[in-house]
Amino acid sequence: MKSPVVFHAGLALVTSLLLSTGAHADPKILKKVPPDFPQEALRRNVSSGVLQTQLAIDGQGNVTDVKVVNASPPPARVFKDAATEALMKWKFEGSGKPDTAEVKLVFSQE
Repeated sequence: MKSPVVFHAGLALVTSLLLSTGAHADPKILKKVPPDFPQEALRRNVSSGVLQTQLAIDGQGNVTDVKVVNASPPPARVFKDAATEALMKWKFEGSGKPDTAEVKLVFSQE
């Protein structure tokens, strides 16, 4: 079972749960960057939401792609750009081969 990774970011409480999609050990996180709570969400009166994302990680541990696979409720897609920008800055321990991971981000206005 995975351990949750919890951090606070600006106006947002962001909880992240890393789940490997493969049958091997989870990639070890070396650097996490919390997403900002987007002003666009405030303008649209979207105060919370959950994004499930899938990360592509290269052999050196760099995130090369972020896909939002689910946003709940649907207006939570307003968090997509902030989540993608932050997750692209995450760093994992390199394994020498490409890997994938799933990250769940919970945005909530404090």
